[in-house]
Amino acid sequence: CLTAFSTSGCRIIGACLLPPMILQPLVENAVKHGIGGLLEGGMIRVAAERAGSLLRIRVENDVDPIDAGARAEVRAESGIGLVNVRQRLAAAYGREGSVHWAREDNLFRVDLVLPAENEEK
Repeated sequence: CLTAFSTSGCRIIGACLLPPMILQPLVENAVKHGIGGLLEGGMIRVAAERAGSLLRIRVENDVDPIDAGARAEVRAESGIGLVNVRQRLAAAYGREGSVHWAREDNLFRVDLVLPAENEEK
């Protein structure tokens, strides 16, 4: 049960280009492996900021605090979605593109970093 979804930074990065469907697997994972199992529902947050020539995007979601952190990390390491995003960013941007994920307490966070490209390029 999704109780809230929030975004921030959309106006700031509005002109930046993203690879097609790069955020979809991250939000899908946030539902499927995060808030989907929470009886009380949960929050998914998507935030973006431009930092010089880079675009930083964060997707984070609530997770069950009782769920073992190691189990969540194993799922992330072996999951198709995050690995696919990592491979696509590496293919498109080389070392300039990256994805990192971590679990902290009752949050799971995914951070993307890629060049801030716009349509005028």
